Amino acid sequence: MMTIISTVGNVTRISELKTGPKADYVNFGLAVNEWKDGKRAPTFYECTVFGQDAENLVKAKAKKGSQLFVSGKFRTSVYERNGEKVTSLNITVLAWCYVQGSSASKGTGEGNGANGEAIPVPCQPTESYPPEGNFHDMTMNLVDDDLPF
Repeated sequence: MMTIISTVGNVTRISELKTGPKADYVNFGLAVNEWKDGKRAPTFYECTVFGQDAENLVKAKAKKGSQLFVSGKFRTSVYERNGEKVTSLNITVLAWCYVQGSSASKGTGEGNGANGEAIPVPCQPTESYPPEGNFHDMTMNLVDDDLPF
């Protein structure tokens, strides 16, 4: 069973385009802010985007502070660091785009667009990952008896 997550957050760090055994990829951190008792309580995700979408992320000049919408496969992993168990929240990104109104979508003067602005990227599903097929092509046939409400 696959768990899908869609969220909006700010990039905390981003790696260079790396070459993997099946496809190029980019790793980045994403902080999603929630408010609890009037205080900001961020949740941090480790994100990986593959193939052409990874190249597009680099070309679009995503950087620390860029606000992105991401949708993808969610999973957790647990590992030990300094003798303590740490849980990592991971997203394999299937679609991403700048959030309308963020500094990157307005242009920062550092991109490859006209007059040096960042390149706004429309939200669309990726076709480069997973290599075995596009997750968005799956269909579900639901009948009322299948719904719990």
